[in-house]
Amino acid sequence: MPSNLTAADETHDGSDEPVGIVGAGPMAVEYAKAATHLGIPYRVYGRGADSAATFQAATGVRPGTGPLAHQLSTSPIRTAIVAVGIPDLPGVAAELIDNGCKRLLLEKPGALNRIELETLADRASRSRDVEIFVAYNRRFYPGVQRAKEIIGDDGGVTSITFNFTEAAWRVDKLQKNSRVKENWLFANSSHVIDLAFFLAGRPASLNAMSQGGLSWHPGGSQFVGHGQLEGGGVFSYHADWEAPGSWSIEAMTKNHRFIFRPLESLRIQSVGSFDIQDIDFGVNSNSMTPKTGLCEMIQRLLENRNDKDLVTLGDQIESFKLYESVLSGTDIRKP
Repeated sequence: MPSNLTAADETHDGSDEPVGIVGAGPMAVEYAKAATHLGIPYRVYGRGADSAATFQAATGVRPGTGPLAHQLSTSPIRTAIVAVGIPDLPGVAAELIDNGCKRLLLEKPGALNRIELETLADRASRSRDVEIFVAYNRRFYPGVQRAKEIIGDDGGVTSITFNFTEAAWRVDKLQKNSRVKENWLFANSSHVIDLAFFLAGRPASLNAMSQGGLSWHPGGSQFVGHGQLEGGGVFSYHADWEAPGSWSIEAMTKNHRFIFRPLESLRIQSVGSFDIQDIDFGVNSNSMTPKTGLCEMIQRLLENRNDKDLVTLGDQIESFKLYESVLSGTDIRKP
């Protein structure tokens, strides 16, 4: 079989087109695990020989290598999962669009700034029937999906608070592109902010404050804020990257408190009781298990063209406006 086809392509009945996984790094490996788990045929479009060899050692699949346009000329795809480095996401997405790809899932956050996202959106609008989504897999954690259901039954969130403190001592040592680290709130903390407002609904107003800064993130290191949700509830957040801490979310309704600490877990407190119940979803992780949420997100991408849980490129552009305000400490007032 061709070098950039998986074994799944050999046995597939041909009723579905293969999905393209663009990239051969660690996150591409996770997407390959998810596709294999779901029985979805896929092709892998890598770049250099070294990363391709590492990918093959992890998955048993040999990616294609060389210029993407050349690979697409011989193995075109209509649906692609783009798992390259963040600085390369918009350019690779544009190249896929130019080569006929119609449905793209970009690794979060899709780009390093809003201008790049808006430029990509303009590029997509000039091509027919192109859909672009951004991969926030934590929306599809079993605990999050269950909490979302109960929140709906309870009539919505009355208040929510979240913390996106980053482990600065660890991030400082990461061998990552300096532009990614300088934009770490977009590149990483947005996981928490997106998830909080996924559960609670979008903010109608924000009173924000930021201060400090780190050598690798000069834009700020302490962030606090509060505001009102479009649904009438209220929210608050806190993050201090110069102190110990971790990610967490607590969402409240008239009947329940939902505690995500860590985000992969769910604990629930019911009205009239001080007891907090641990909810076990039987999720077991090992080296061969896909990251939690990836399989569900990919299924939604392929099966439901109007799934409201997926983050569209337009959604992400609006979210970036919020992230910019959190970063800069700028208030938001909507009419």
